[in-house]
Amino acid sequence: VVSGATPPAVPTGLTATFDSMDGDIDLAWNTASGATNYTVSRSTIPGGPYTVIANLGATSHSDASVTRNGSTYYYVIAS
Repeated sequence: VVSGATPPAVPTGLTATFDSMDGDIDLAWNTASGATNYTVSRSTIPGGPYTVIANLGATSHSDASVTRNGSTYYYVIAS
């Protein structure tokens, strides 16, 4: 942490859509002011614990590692 530095804003507007063509979960969110990278985490339990599945500089991600067995997934995006 840099003294006096302002942390980036929190990403908002997360949407998750099941893509029936390839079985992925397509995630998208709004740009967070001051953010250059985002961490995408996933859990099968509400409230976690969450596992990091991607670190990227974009505001979308396709989660191809989900299973099609009726599981519910919970996502958190951090900047």
